[in-house]
Amino acid sequence: MKQRLLILSDLWGKENADWVSTYVENLSEDFEVVFYSSCELAGIPDFDITEHERHRLFIESGVEEAVENLLSLEKEEVVILAFSIGGTIGWKASLAGLKIASFYAVSATRLRYEKEKPLNKVTLYYGEGDAYKPDVSWFEKMKVDYHIIPKGTHELYRDKEFAKKLCLEIKSKR
Repeated sequence: MKQRLLILSDLWGKENADWVSTYVENLSEDFEVVFYSSCELAGIPDFDITEHERHRLFIESGVEEAVENLLSLEKEEVVILAFSIGGTIGWKASLAGLKIASFYAVSATRLRYEKEKPLNKVTLYYGEGDAYKPDVSWFEKMKVDYHIIPKGTHELYRDKEFAKKLCLEIKSKR
């Protein structure tokens, strides 16, 4: 039986999410892949709403609602691959009791505000040019594995070559 791997979207949910297919295609042979729209988990519309408004809704109550919904949906141990706000949701779900074997997050910039680290294996990826990535002292304090990708931006996860490399890394660490 394949291990379950959850993909938690960025704040756009299913909107403009064609990039997710690279991850699904590359991981489906080795994992039972399940995609979750962070918007749907949080009860936030994923169309006809601005980026600023989405962000505000996630911060006000959406992240907490998404964590509660994820905890009710997932009862067994999972691997998480999360993007942007999905990384915050996955991190907080782990702290709230979601059983996570490994946690991979790309461009999860809101983690810079976190003071507590999940007990599971954590690997984080940020683009060098992402202005909101945590600083080096945060990484050292949290004692997490992290990678800063040269010339990468916040949306580095949308890059097909980056996606393929990350999938190979995830598969090699099962």
